[in-house]
Amino acid sequence: MRKETQLNPSKKRGKSGRFFLIDGNSFCYRAFYAIRSLATSRGEATNAIYGFVTMLRKLVNEEKPDYLAICFDRKEPTFRHERFRDYKAHRKPMVSSLRSTGSKKRE
Repeated sequence: MRKETQLNPSKKRGKSGRFFLIDGNSFCYRAFYAIRSLATSRGEATNAIYGFVTMLRKLVNEEKPDYLAICFDRKEPTFRHERFRDYKAHRKPMVSSLRSTGSKKRE
């Protein structure tokens, strides 16, 4: 699902402005490991979602970007995997409690 929202509606389309591009997976990992043991009454982990939204709100409020986009990694390999054998080789596999928040954080 792709949504386009201009954060500063007073700017006219086509005019220059500050554009922020967010690595969504990196934000999620940071939030997940920064905030521990935050879950719903049913035990569903919410620390990654809460941290993600908190960091995003802080960025928007403090930096006031005119445009903002969030990109997430694809499930299947991309051209980077073909060109760079060690692409993401250092990254640990995603833990199940973080994986379960996948669709919710994209909403």
